Order: sequence, then structure tokens, then C-alpha cells
Amino acid sequence: MDLDWGLVELTLLSVVLFVLAPFAGMLAMGIGRKMSARMQNRVGPPILQPWYDFWKLLMKSETASNPLLGTMAFAFFIFNALAVVVLVTFGDLLVTIILFGLAQLFLSLAGFAGSAPYSHIGANRNLLQVLSVEPLFVLTAIAVMVVNGNYFIRDLALNSSIILYFPMAAVVILFGLVVWMQKGPFDLSTAHQEIVYGPMVELSGKNLALVELGHWFETFGLLGLFTLFFNLSPVLDPLVGTIPAVVLDLLVKVLVGFIALLGVIWIDNSTTRNHWDRLPKFSFYALLPLVFLNMIVIYAKFAWGWI
Repeated sequence: MDLDWGLVELTLLSVVLFVLAPFAGMLAMGIGRKMSARMQNRVGPPILQPWYDFWKLLMKSETASNPLLGTMAFAFFIFNALAVVVLVTFGDLLVTIILFGLAQLFLSLAGFAGSAPYSHIGANRNLLQVLSVEPLFVLTAIAVMVVNGNYFIRDLALNSSIILYFPMAAVVILFGLVVWMQKGPFDLSTAHQEIVYGPMVELSGKNLALVELGHWFETFGLLGLFTLFFNLSPVLDPLVGTIPAVVLDLLVKVLVGFIALLGVIWIDNSTTRNHWDRLPKFSFYALLPLVFLNMIVIYAKFAWGWI
């Protein structure tokens, strides 16, 4: 069933979501830091601390051992922002995932452009994280295409039963969020106790502010990808009308995103950092079979009508 959602309303919704995206990502990071502090019996920084840090970085002058550092930081921000643009305009799911991966690639290139050994170690580990998580997201997008017939997020958002097709893939994506958001036990590339700040160790001033802004977009986009599995608009539209249905659906997605964030923070604070080589092993020996099992279930659904 398609929603009676016009082009003007859809465009307005996309613009509002894009404008709010960095602020929502900033609040998610601030809330995450606050929750981590509470779990550790600390008061913690204020929720708006990422905002204060961002403006403080903008007022500082940047020093760079390589001019490419600023270019790579800007590319990281741009590709994360473009990924959010595709997401909020209900575009191609696969393109969104690829853009997030490209952003991480440029962050790694920023690490390689630096001269500090910790920067190079962090860049290598960041690439390892991308290679461990990106295939899982891509395979999930392919499975979504099998169910919906295309990669468009608009059609995915119109499927109210999508979570019934992807229970195991949703778990995989939750663990993927842990890796993408640099949380334990897989915060390998930004391990402060080991390599200070990883690929971002030589970034400062406005360059580091651009990276932080990119992280805000990235956080919003990753949590948004997870909430795509929970859609109420098609169910509520005949009952309350299109606009109330969309508003209620967005509120549910905010709640789901908050629960996902809470899960990520809980995993971060209840585990210790693993050795760097355990991430690809966990990804390919534990998470990848779950994705394939989910794809087999989907195939059984469409081929034999088992479920």
C-alpha cells in the first residue's frame, strides 16, 4: 500500500530531516557520553558538550604536517553528509551504505597522510573495521532488494513487516553500529589508551571540527538505517491520515534509535577492548553466517512459502 504523500511534502520532510541531522547526531553523542558516565558512576559532561567542543575547535587554528589532512577531513565530512542526503530523500539504500564506507576510507587516508606512527596504526585499523562491517551492510541491502524488488528506501519504509523478514540482520546491524561508532569492544582505530586518537591524532582546529561534524551526520545516518526496520506509517495511514501517521512513525523511529543507542552504550561499557585481529574473526565467523541464515529464511519465504 502506498502512502498519499506528495512531492512537496516529501521534499519538505527531507529538508527538515537533513537540517536536523547534525543536531540529532550531536545530541546522540552527548547522550551516549552521559549514559556512559552514569554506568561508570560518574557525573559526566553535559549533553551539549560535543557542541561546545565543536565551537572551541572552530576558534582554534589548525596545524598540519601534510596539506592533504584538511582535504581528507573535508572529504570525510562531505561523504557522510551525502549519505544522509540519500537517506533522508528516501533514495538508494546501497548507495547510502557505500557513501558511509567511502567516508571511512577518506578518514583512513587522513591517518596515512599524517607523520605520526599512531596515525598510521589507527588508519590501518580503521580500514580493517570497514572491511569487517561494510560487507555485512551490503549483503543486508541485497537481502532488502530481494524482499522489496529494489534498493529504494522509500519502498522499504512502506513495508510495515520488514522486521519480520530481517530479525537476524537487525542484530548484525546493531553490532555494526558498535564498530562504526567506535565503541567497545571494537573501538580499535580510536583506542585512546593505546594509540591516542588513531587516524585523527594529527587533526586540529577547523580540520578536526569538520571530522566531528562528519561524525554527527554519520551517527544520525547509522541510527537512521537501523530504524528503517521499524515502520508504522503503512499501518497507521488508513486510521489517522497520512501526516499524523508519518509523525507517529518518526516518533517511533526516534524511540527505536534511542533504544539502539542505549544498546550500543551498554555493550561499550560492559565489555573490554578486544585485540585488533578478533574483529574480522567475529565478523566473518559469527555475524556473516547470521546474515546468510537470514537470506536463506527469506529465500524459503519466497520460494517455498515456509514462513
